[in-house]
Amino acid sequence: MDDPLNISVDTADTDTSMPLAPAGDYECQVTKSSIDPNKARTGHNWNLELKTTAPVTTVEGKTLDHMTFFVNNIGLQPSESAKDPEGFKRNIAAATDAVLGTSKGSRPRFDRNVVEQALGKTVVARVVIEKNPNSGEDVNKVSRMKKVTHEAST
Repeated sequence: MDDPLNISVDTADTDTSMPLAPAGDYECQVTKSSIDPNKARTGHNWNLELKTTAPVTTVEGKTLDHMTFFVNNIGLQPSESAKDPEGFKRNIAAATDAVLGTSKGSRPRFDRNVVEQALGKTVVARVVIEKNPNSGEDVNKVSRMKKVTHEAST
């Protein structure tokens, strides 16, 4: 039997960066919806994982069947340095509208039901390219979500 540790794989020229989608709007399905502690452990965020519903051609020219984007910035409380202490409510409301297709007047109170109902819903994610402050590499970020309309483009 061969020793499984007796392997040699040349990874010297392997690119470890994540695939990068061009900035734009992408129709996505919510594949994960959860409430988790924020990084500072001072409150909680509504975290959504979004997966594109159509193939995406990366900025490198590779076509991927699907790409996954993460939205981790829907704080459920104002940040300590918030200049607008009500801004977090607008962010929750906008995300709820995008996910459930609601609007002011028809929007439900944000609670566990909204988090659970989000799973499987389709949204349009506005994706931008930003520099990762830790690595300096370009990364995708979802800057906002909106309701799916017939004008959604990828």
